[in-house]
Amino acid sequence: PRRSVEEEVTLQDALQSGPPLDDTIQSDPGLWKAIREGYNDDPLYQKVVANPPAYPNFHIRDGILYVRTRLGFECVCIPRSKYNGKRRLTEIVLDTGHKVLGHLGPRKTNEYLRRWVWW
Repeated sequence: PRRSVEEEVTLQDALQSGPPLDDTIQSDPGLWKAIREGYNDDPLYQKVVANPPAYPNFHIRDGILYVRTRLGFECVCIPRSKYNGKRRLTEIVLDTGHKVLGHLGPRKTNEYLRRWVWW
C-alpha cells in the first residue's frame, strides 16, 4: 500500500522544520518561570530534582530540568502543571509547536515536539 505524505515524515524532516522549541518557549519569561516552578508539583520531576545524581539521564541548568533521550538529544522536561493556574503547560507547548510548524499535520508536529520537549 502507498503511504501518505504524513507517514513519510521523518525525524530529520521535523528537525529541519523549525527553530529549537526551547528558544521559542524562552521568549515568554512567564512560561519559562512556570516550567521551573512546575517541577515542584509534578510527582516524577519532584523525585529527579530532589536527587539528580540518582537519575543520570537528567540534569538541571538554570533551574530547568533536561533529559537526554535515546537518540542523544537534550530535551526540556515539561511538568504536568498549569500556567497562571489556567492552562496546562503541556497544552501550551503543544500549541506553540503547532504554531512554529504551521499546519503540517499531527505526525510532523509530534516528531518536532519529541525532539525538543519531554513529559
